[in-house]
Amino acid sequence: MKSPGFREERERRIIFKPQGTKFDGKRLLKGTKNAMEPRVRATTDRVIQYFEYPLPTDAIAELILGPKNESEDEAISLLLGSSEYQEVKVSSSAVSYR
Repeated sequence: MKSPGFREERERRIIFKPQGTKFDGKRLLKGTKNAMEPRVRATTDRVIQYFEYPLPTDAIAELILGPKNESEDEAISLLLGSSEYQEVKVSSSAVSYR
């Protein structure tokens, strides 16, 4: 459960699993025209499966960086700008992690 101090952030999460995509342990099986291949990325201790989900450029109005974030606000703004999300307000949360 999140701290009540995060209530102001009104966080939204998107859960997305395209229809028609299955993995049988060896290969991707596509059952429909709308099937999407999962992508993977590696961290220092695990491999994470994800899907790229396109969002309209006006879908994100504000990005509040959590207390464990180590990136600078300006670096995040540059990243968003390079991805066509140029009007996104970026700030750091004033709430502690716990």
